[in-house]
Amino acid sequence: MKLTSLIAAAGLLALPGLAHAAGTVKINFNDVQDGTTINTVYNPLGVTFTGETVFSQDVQATTDVNFFKTNALDATRGAVDILLDPTVFAYGLKSIRFTSLADPFGAGSIDTSFNFYDSKGGLVYSLDQFDQTATQLVAVGNLAGVSKVVLPADAYYDDFTFQAASAPVPEAGTAISFGALLTLGGMAVLRRRRTSH
Repeated sequence: MKLTSLIAAAGLLALPGLAHAAGTVKINFNDVQDGTTINTVYNPLGVTFTGETVFSQDVQATTDVNFFKTNALDATRGAVDILLDPTVFAYGLKSIRFTSLADPFGAGSIDTSFNFYDSKGGLVYSLDQFDQTATQLVAVGNLAGVSKVVLPADAYYDDFTFQAASAPVPEAGTAISFGALLTLGGMAVLRRRRTSH
């Protein structure tokens, strides 16, 4: 490949809109049996589940034929942390979607929060005033930098979709400046070659 072609290709890669597509991880717990401790089961996908209290350090997938047709994450014994592996979610989340299932025995709050933290424990975002007494879809986007999600207790959760955020795209001015520098560099190389011949 000629140097000028290489420079042109590098300039195109610097333009916005050509960023690498982010990965998606889906977890519905149907690949494990009822009562399975799932803390590290999904580590190969970059996701770890852990309980916040001594009573729920072992997080389980559960099903009850009277209430759920398939397995769900059981958070009835305490809040559950979802830890995101930085090798898979290096830039946090573009979005997260899951279903919050009401506790069939009536537990749960009409005013609870889902919290999203960065790798240093700083609160990035909080979804407040959530009514977990009703089954509903939770969907949150623009969670760049998030490495931990805290699910409130007294509910079940299912059908998770994690979409990893892409690397930050340079601002348009930065990308244009970088492209211009590459173009000028290519022109200088061509001028040198012409004068040497």
